Amino acid sequence: MFRTRKRRLGVLTALVTAGALLAGCSTSAAAGGGSGSDTVHWGTKQIPVAWDPVVTGSTAATNYLTPIYESLFTLNEKREVKPALAEGYSYNQAGDQITIRLKPKLTFQDGTPVNAEAVKFNIERIKTQQNSALKGSYNNVRSATVIDDLTVRLDLGQQDYQIPYLLSVRG
Repeated sequence: MFRTRKRRLGVLTALVTAGALLAGCSTSAAAGGGSGSDTVHWGTKQIPVAWDPVVTGSTAATNYLTPIYESLFTLNEKREVKPALAEGYSYNQAGDQITIRLKPKLTFQDGTPVNAEAVKFNIERIKTQQNSALKGSYNNVRSATVIDDLTVRLDLGQQDYQIPYLLSVRG
């Protein structure tokens, strides 16, 4: 009986923690200036192992992470790449470099700017962090170069047109 109670308490604690994390993600009239009808209510029986999109290896984790983190790009119902944090991208003629332009005036939750340095940092983190679950998907990305505050260029080892798709899921 003690073991069952302890287990229930652990699950309840995890659910409350997950709920607290998610509570900061919903919008309300006070936070977003809307009517409050854009509030997201979300329930689940499973708790992801990690909330960090770089270390979460499960594709199913995308269901948990998508409402919390915004990607550079998104996919529409036809699986076409559309802007999210980025306003667009272009490839060089050889297809071995992609230049990504960010939308201006975006900030992270803590107020710091979403800029080319942040994109570069996260790409490098994906490629070098020991427990990165995304490392293999970014093998063709050789380096990230900040062009200006809102522009970053990814140099690829070869022609690779899947990068915007990768950056629409967890990157």
